[in-house]
Amino acid sequence: MFELEGGWNVSFAGCGFLGVYHVGVASCFQEKAPYLIRDAKRIYGASAGALTAAALVCGACLAQCCADVMDVAKEARKRNLGPLHPTFNLVKILRNGLNNNLPENAHELATGRLCISLTRVSDGENVLVSEFSSKEELIQALICSSFVPIYCGIIPPSFRGVRYVDGGISNNLPQYELKNTITISPFSGESDICPRDNSTNFHELRVANTSIQFSLNNFYRLTRALFPPEPKILAEMCQQGYNDALRFLKENNLFRLHAPVVSLAEVKLPVPTCSVGERNSQGKLVSTVPTQEETTKKRLLRVFSFLRKQHWSLDEQFIENLPPALRKAVFDACKEKSGLYAQVSNMLPIRVASYMLLPYTLPVESAYSVALRLVEWIPDVPDDVRWFQEQLRHIAGSVYQQAVQRMGKQQSRSSRVPPVYWKSLYYKLVNEVFDAGQFFGIMQVEEAEEEEEDDSGDVEETQQEERKKRNPGTEPICKVIVTNEDGLQAADPNSIFLIDHAWTYRVQSARQQLQEIPGLLHRMANLIGIEFHGEFPDEDVVDQVMVEMWKYNQTYQLSQGTAEEKVPVWYIMDEFGSRIQHSNEPTCCTAPFFYSTEEVAYTILWPLRDLENGEEVTRDYTYGETNPLIRKCRLLPWFPADMRDISSNTPEPSDAYYQTISQENKEQLPIPIETQVYPKDKIFKVFTEMKQVLNNLNHPRFEFTWNEEEADILFMFTHIREYRKLSKERPHVLVNQFPCETMVTVKDCLASVARRLGGVEGAKWLPHTFNLQTELPQFVSYYQQRQERGEDNHWICKPWNLARTLDTHITNDLTYIIRQRESTPKVVCKYIENSVLFHREEVGMVKFDIRYIVLLRSVKPLQLYAYNVFWLRFANRPFSLDHFDDYQKHFTVMNYAEGVQLKQVHYDEFIPLFEKQYPDYPWKDVQEKVFKSFAELFQVASSRPAPFGICDYPSSRAVYAVDLMLKWDTDNEGQRFMQPQILEVNFGPDCARACKYHPSFYEDVFSTLFLDETDNCPVTRIA
Repeated sequence: MFELEGGWNVSFAGCGFLGVYHVGVASCFQEKAPYLIRDAKRIYGASAGALTAAALVCGACLAQCCADVMDVAKEARKRNLGPLHPTFNLVKILRNGLNNNLPENAHELATGRLCISLTRVSDGENVLVSEFSSKEELIQALICSSFVPIYCGIIPPSFRGVRYVDGGISNNLPQYELKNTITISPFSGESDICPRDNSTNFHELRVANTSIQFSLNNFYRLTRALFPPEPKILAEMCQQGYNDALRFLKENNLFRLHAPVVSLAEVKLPVPTCSVGERNSQGKLVSTVPTQEETTKKRLLRVFSFLRKQHWSLDEQFIENLPPALRKAVFDACKEKSGLYAQVSNMLPIRVASYMLLPYTLPVESAYSVALRLVEWIPDVPDDVRWFQEQLRHIAGSVYQQAVQRMGKQQSRSSRVPPVYWKSLYYKLVNEVFDAGQFFGIMQVEEAEEEEEDDSGDVEETQQEERKKRNPGTEPICKVIVTNEDGLQAADPNSIFLIDHAWTYRVQSARQQLQEIPGLLHRMANLIGIEFHGEFPDEDVVDQVMVEMWKYNQTYQLSQGTAEEKVPVWYIMDEFGSRIQHSNEPTCCTAPFFYSTEEVAYTILWPLRDLENGEEVTRDYTYGETNPLIRKCRLLPWFPADMRDISSNTPEPSDAYYQTISQENKEQLPIPIETQVYPKDKIFKVFTEMKQVLNNLNHPRFEFTWNEEEADILFMFTHIREYRKLSKERPHVLVNQFPCETMVTVKDCLASVARRLGGVEGAKWLPHTFNLQTELPQFVSYYQQRQERGEDNHWICKPWNLARTLDTHITNDLTYIIRQRESTPKVVCKYIENSVLFHREEVGMVKFDIRYIVLLRSVKPLQLYAYNVFWLRFANRPFSLDHFDDYQKHFTVMNYAEGVQLKQVHYDEFIPLFEKQYPDYPWKDVQEKVFKSFAELFQVASSRPAPFGICDYPSSRAVYAVDLMLKWDTDNEGQRFMQPQILEVNFGPDCARACKYHPSFYEDVFSTLFLDETDNCPVTRIA
């Protein structure tokens, strides 16, 4: 039982075109219990519900409102696309209807009584407005509450300078939670007045405070909220609203006889704006309200006489309960149009034709509609454009900030930052807060001399020597301590600090930056402890900084970008960060952190435990290293040690090593298959993603296909891994890769398999190589042994699997080499200090290397061919064992570097020039040794089954590029000879020069590999 004591409210739910249901409810209230509206504290509404609430509060004619809703529905249904048709402007229709139906003082009647639900665009929050300064402001609020985004337009309307959209999005039934609120909804659910469906489903869906029962009827109603049904259905909904309201009044005994008793003389009833009416020439309902002289009996007789004259298309019995004016409006809306035009337009062929012509008429209608809307929009253009720009900036900023926060959390996890610091870290990054100075200070330490005076000189000398090892230069040892009186608590979320980077660079540009960036050399010299007083860069000081910086360098690597952009970046922390000393039991932890928003990198510092005032801040220079021997090696830059007692022998790794590599590569080894035999005249369909092949393969027995499933040959640049699937489902398909070919194409594996031939020293045709990840102690021992013997100790560090000399370093500095282990995985190879040089007339004696293309047709038996044409690459500056960061002196790959000369010498020009420079060494003999080294390489690489060697897969073929140099060596008799030195083996090599100067290159390759025809091809079988 609904209680009226204490007052009550009425709330109409948003429902689109189903708002006729609200009209039926409101009509019932006006007729049967008008006090429920008149004496209600407030009347709430959202969307279409707000329109009915406004009509009730302002005394508008409900019959006219119902007629307008039905007319709008019919207008929408007349169009092929319904309300989505570009010529259907719902906002304009609503505005015109409200202007016509609401009285001029509507804002005064609505203020304080009508509450309209709006959804604020900026934050999606619900706003209830009940104060209106003008009729136009009231109408604007109603427009905002009914504006469904996209459906009604792109740019939402504004109310008092703030953009709002449909109130039903955030609160579709305002104040539903109050017990004294009469809630009204056209959807069956828990509202006080709503349809009662005969459904046994007890589940309900609550959307924006509206209870909607799971039922087929409700599903139908939801679909018709924005896409109106035929007028007869809307009439039935109106009657449903009237009946449901009548049932509510009966169940709660709320008819007018229970209203507060008031003398009729005291009640000044408002004159209704309409009652029973008929349409005037403009189509609006005209009131037929009786004059004061007309008696009630006469009025009723006149009304029923008028109604009997009408022709109804709707069953009178169905809406017999509606008030006469509302009945008249409903019947008019449902009345079918008569006349020749209506009959013709309703004919099926005409309707079908209209749909068929839609692709032609729609653009014209759209253009016309857009033109009209643009003209109407002109006054609002500045405000709307400004708002739209603000929203785009806000959305972009919000999305960007969320992405940054997500990336920051991911990077915080990868940087080992505890979650307790994440929020504070983000704040300090955004606001560039460098507050380490408030908690820490740098202290200079002088060693105490406890020895006797007689030994004071020796002690001082020893201390200075040790100091130079740990902290080079003339400055005393410095350390960082906590200076905050309260110390530092690890549990404090603010105990995380940003450390700036004094210098960030890539190694190939370090020397140039020291020479050209003002103040950089001076700062680095002071930080490292090198005396420097000059105004201009001193080459000796530059050289010292280039050596000593490796005791201060830290590194990080970008995870995205090109191969060049992924090359490790090195940096030196500022004076504060660089003074933090090492400890095996550190008090703090540091990690690099790349702040992508500003594209700047910092080092972040946080405590591992609580620190007291005066306690030293230390970090572990080898964080995460658990192997004591490797840890000792990695600390050698700061704590020198003799490692010569460790064996420098590096035998071939165990089988587990190769098995781990196979698992990391995720290659599925093939099952054994038979060698396929193809007809001599077969035309092979080739599927490839390589443009050089597509542009240069013109052999008549090969044709291209874009369907990978029908291909006979897969010539791929991407790594094929599913060999097992291929061998089972398509064993006849030939591929341009071998399973486990990484045994030769990855540098650490190449060095490992070479030891099968030459033992621990490796093969003669491969420089002595160590894996920095697994063989660091052996390398350090070998280095120190060579140093003791006075032998050349220049080495080159190469990434396992990068080409074009990217991230490659040449040095004789052990510290430099050890620190390379912290970046990308690398091997360290003996640098060829006595290479065979080539004389360039314009330059002098320069390094050069040679590239051969080898074609592997089979592993068992081994069928290996070498392309007779080879390619040469030359350095641009005379060779000498200095300035190893000079790319054009020590490297030969110039075709990818910008602004450098690329020396072109063809193989047939090179041979006579070479033999002229080295007349005792015919090229034929040199090439014979080269081919022998190739054959030995692939023999040892395929001597063991997969995954310990290249897999024997009969459907595999491959093209490799082998880069090599020549070095001087001596035989047992002391005679010098040229020894080939294989540098690397590349899969999928760049053959642009081959195609340019030898157009038949790929035809020769395909004939050799897939047709087994070599007679007319410039190839030599070498195994």
